[in-house]
Amino acid sequence: MFGQYDIGFLCELLFYARDHNGLHIVKECSTIDSRHICRGNWQTTAAISYLCHLSSIATPDGAHAPELYHLLSSTLTKITITDKSHRNIAAHSLWFELQLLNIQGLPPQLNRCTSCDMSITTSLNMLFSATEGGVVCSNCHASGRAKDCQQLSGDTLAILRRIQSASDFIMLQAIRISKIQQNQMQQLLGAFLTYHLDLSPSCRSVAYRMFGIEPMKSKP
Repeated sequence: MFGQYDIGFLCELLFYARDHNGLHIVKECSTIDSRHICRGNWQTTAAISYLCHLSSIATPDGAHAPELYHLLSSTLTKITITDKSHRNIAAHSLWFELQLLNIQGLPPQLNRCTSCDMSITTSLNMLFSATEGGVVCSNCHASGRAKDCQQLSGDTLAILRRIQSASDFIMLQAIRISKIQQNQMQQLLGAFLTYHLDLSPSCRSVAYRMFGIEPMKSKP
């Protein structure tokens, strides 16, 4: 089985389940798609590792999660085909995180205040609370009804809404994200994932730092 089972591989696996200790006996393994194109881009490989890790955290042991499986498999395939450089990996990872939260029934509330249910417009600077589950209006924050709030600019909220509603991966390509917006979204979603999925913040931080490293330019 050497060389047929590796990170990011799509495989057909035949195994004997052992429920008492979680160590299954593998009998056969056949590679369907090795996604070999990503092997020359370590940042894409880092993204594959992070998304697989996040999916593992979101899936209880032994659970049947076909919707999450198809989301992960299609995302890994499209990342390896589309991202020949690191420039879109962070945006794609943010999109995946939002889609995963939607599948889990835990999408962040981005349209109405999570405390008073007031409709939120993107023309105003708002606040975001991971513990409350989404955006919070300034009145609820001032009254103390919402805790652990972080600043959320109106333009970043608009981008978050667009990414959350971009059900097709291709739609993501048309969304232009500034570095400031991207950093703010990474911070807010990081707090949300840490609180609701018990994701290690250091693990995610390392992954996004790797996505943001500028590639070395070849000498002429």
